[in-house]
Amino acid sequence: MNDQPAPSANPDPATEPTVSSSSLWSDPRRRLLFLVAAVFAILLIIVGLTSHSSTNRSATNFTRNVTQVQILKDKFLPNVIGVKAGTTVTWINKDTDNHWVASDPYPKDDKLASLNSMAIQPKASYSYTFNTKGTFTYHDDLHPYDLQGSVVVK
Repeated sequence: MNDQPAPSANPDPATEPTVSSSSLWSDPRRRLLFLVAAVFAILLIIVGLTSHSSTNRSATNFTRNVTQVQILKDKFLPNVIGVKAGTTVTWINKDTDNHWVASDPYPKDDKLASLNSMAIQPKASYSYTFNTKGTFTYHDDLHPYDLQGSVVVK
């Protein structure tokens, strides 16, 4: 008959490699690789979310061929418009307070110095003709950090 012992169902633990969760984390290279992969995944998620939200924001805030901007208590509506050179834009004060359309930067108001409405009373308006191509940012001189907008002239 056969003189060799039968293979054991339970191999000798000293000769078999074991994998434990603590040994996976004890290797510094594996920890570093995991950390790099996790940071990369988080960055991909952040980039994906910010590019999606900025695309939506610009699409909803940029309005073409609009020549009237409403001045409300807390914003210009729309706050970004696109017009052709030679177009006259009119700001209409729909608020109960005075407002003052002025070119950026505040307080100098001199990037496009001729864009300066002085005080616009409630229900009154101010018009300006944009003859030069470019992007012209503006603000309400009475509320310069709350009300801001821009006109893109093509």
